[in-house]
Amino acid sequence: MTERLRIVVPGPPVAWARAGGHGSRRFTPARVRTYQSWVRECAIIALDGYADEWPIGKDVRYDVRIIVCRDSARRTDLDNHGKHVDCLQGLVFADDSQLATMRITRAAPSKTDCCMVIDVLPWTGPLPSIAELLGK
Repeated sequence: MTERLRIVVPGPPVAWARAGGHGSRRFTPARVRTYQSWVRECAIIALDGYADEWPIGKDVRYDVRIIVCRDSARRTDLDNHGKHVDCLQGLVFADDSQLATMRITRAAPSKTDCCMVIDVLPWTGPLPSIAELLGK
């Protein structure tokens, strides 16, 4: 079984922005839609080396680790970068409800290495209980 799928999305990460609207109509901002298309394209490239080995199915759970490296010290809400896993549905996993864990880490700003890295690992074993997670 494949140990890890690493998706490298070159360029400055774009944080998810709340949908805008006109009256009752809602829309996702164009820069966010464009970035999500880029994330999905990078995932297709990453999956290319795995052929049919990558486990995708309703009975598989996943551990997702995201590293965000921006090109400036301008702050963004870190959790908004996690919303980009939604665009991986049907490609890397069947549904984002299959995520067992998701960790997002901010890297030091870099003018030359700005990117977002998404590591997806198949989760093995049962989910821990709340008591196990709290160390009780």
